[in-house]
Amino acid sequence: MRDVEGNELCVFERPELPAWRVHGMGIDAVDPASIARWWAEALDADLVDQTAHGDDWWTLEHATPDDTFTWDFAPVPEPKTVKNRLHWDLYGTTEEFLDRGATRLQWSVARGRDAVRRTARSCRPGWHDDAVSTDALDLSLDVVSLTEQVCNVESVSRNEQHLADLVHDVLVAQPHLHVERLGNAMVARTDLGRDERVVVAGHLDTVPVADNLPVRRDAEFLHGVGTSDMKGGVAVALLMAAHVPEPVRDVTYVFYDCEEIEAEANGLRRIAEQRPDLLACDFAILMESSDAEIEAGCQGTLRVEVTVPGVAAHSARSWRGENAVHRAGELLQRLADFEPRRPVVDGLEYHEGLNAVLISGGTATNVVPPSCTLTVNYRFAPDLSEAEALAFVQDFFAGYDVRLTDTSPGARPGLGQPAVRAFADAVGGTVRPKYGWTDVARFSALGIPAVNYGPGDASFAHRADERVPIASLERCERAMRAWLTGDET
Repeated sequence: MRDVEGNELCVFERPELPAWRVHGMGIDAVDPASIARWWAEALDADLVDQTAHGDDWWTLEHATPDDTFTWDFAPVPEPKTVKNRLHWDLYGTTEEFLDRGATRLQWSVARGRDAVRRTARSCRPGWHDDAVSTDALDLSLDVVSLTEQVCNVESVSRNEQHLADLVHDVLVAQPHLHVERLGNAMVARTDLGRDERVVVAGHLDTVPVADNLPVRRDAEFLHGVGTSDMKGGVAVALLMAAHVPEPVRDVTYVFYDCEEIEAEANGLRRIAEQRPDLLACDFAILMESSDAEIEAGCQGTLRVEVTVPGVAAHSARSWRGENAVHRAGELLQRLADFEPRRPVVDGLEYHEGLNAVLISGGTATNVVPPSCTLTVNYRFAPDLSEAEALAFVQDFFAGYDVRLTDTSPGARPGLGQPAVRAFADAVGGTVRPKYGWTDVARFSALGIPAVNYGPGDASFAHRADERVPIASLERCERAMRAWLTGDET
């Protein structure tokens, strides 16, 4: 079966599903009238134009034998920019859905205490928006199912509010937590008077969706945006916040926004600047993907724009000018020949990188380019300060205009710190260096020892085939629960 645009759908393959357990379906569309007419014809149903009564939607009648199923077609709600959005509301037990082939139809089934309320989707990417409709997070789920639920709430950077609202709701429902909210960032604290306090932190945002929502689950992995970076870690932290009410250490849980974009927008930075008291602790764990192994410290990062000058001329008389793009070739070769440092810092070997990541130049197709700009990213080991890293880059491009556009410091691994060593001994495994930049550096700047520890392989972050191993999620949850409860046997 195909939709109004000729695209294939699979949402009608549900003959065994009892209609009385299906609450209804809604479609938000740019042209709801056309979509409604198409569905009415496909289902041999009667179209009811509610706009005649002053409303702005259309409904169907006689689409099911007993007419208990509701169909609504409405304009796309502002400020959404999705083309069409399809969502179903369902009620029933897990067994009833699975017995009737729900998974075959890509129904997302969650295990609640006594019932299931979930959203089913069209199987064709692009006909609907990328997020599954979720009214509440269910902290009775296992870590894999909760990760799937959190991932299916789309939260690309600057669009975290819905997920932030859901996280806030489940945190304030925990009587043992004191919760404060700063924009789309939340801080939830136990206050048991323990001798030690630890921060457990994770960001709620993701990189843009790349046709990889809703999440797909198989025997080994969850596939989709956010699974590795870093909603698996968020799910683990939420379960700890809800189900470990009396940890052996006081815990500050931090969930924040805008980590994946420019540093000025970072929610953890906002907390550190406005309410540093909320981050006061003896040790911090950032639940970035590390395959449930400790990754200590992180490399710093800076970006510069290097401008290569030229002289404009008509391309028919190119000898009268100087081609800036051609001149940039020498710099590109210099970068290609660069041998990165691999310094050992606190016993861990880091690996620097200096790369051109963007290039732009030229004004028209018949003009010799008068300038060319390279954007260069330097990932520097944590034995260098930001000032030292910038000085190196300026020296590397001596003779050219170098403009700093963004910088964040690295963080030393701090393996000599007692809290870091105690955590490493508790969770076991190998301690590795963190090559990428993470918010561990923000804790380091506050004088707080911190590590990266979370489920998932960071090499799959920011990729269309992003995924997290189910075993990694489960291993990370077990280790965190054991460490927070003191049951480390």
